[in-house]
Amino acid sequence: TMKFLFSILFFFFGNYILEAKRLQTVYLPMDDGVRLHIEIVFPKKKNTTMSTILVRSPYEYFDLEKYEDLYSRFGFVCVGQDWRGTGKSEGHFSLFQSEGKDGKTTYDWIRQQEWSNGNIFTFGASADGMPSSRSVMTAVNREPAGVMLTSTPRTSA
Repeated sequence: TMKFLFSILFFFFGNYILEAKRLQTVYLPMDDGVRLHIEIVFPKKKNTTMSTILVRSPYEYFDLEKYEDLYSRFGFVCVGQDWRGTGKSEGHFSLFQSEGKDGKTTYDWIRQQEWSNGNIFTFGASADGMPSSRSVMTAVNREPAGVMLTSTPRTSA
């Protein structure tokens, strides 16, 4: 499982993880006024512009924090976002109904930040991964570069 994988990574890279610095909490307004909770983790050594790893999840930020701290050690700005109606985000939770639109708004916001170089990477397994693919599909013409690692629906028994 993901928690087992993290345990192994933490064992080998634990000291590096602790070098990351959480810098900002944001409540990003969507088109309909609902605000989504975002936590941003910056690398300790901040460059002028950096690539971003975006993780959007219904499982609340605290479960994702460890992964973002790990990636920020390698120079990425990490953005963790609670889905609409989950965690600290406002609104009503409705599985996959607003993920594309909310994702596009989040991508656009990241690109407008002074620390962003425009490259956004996203990942996730299961519920975290499916909105990643929806977000990328709605922002496909806006993606100058990136790699998407995501889950896919099961197609066989």
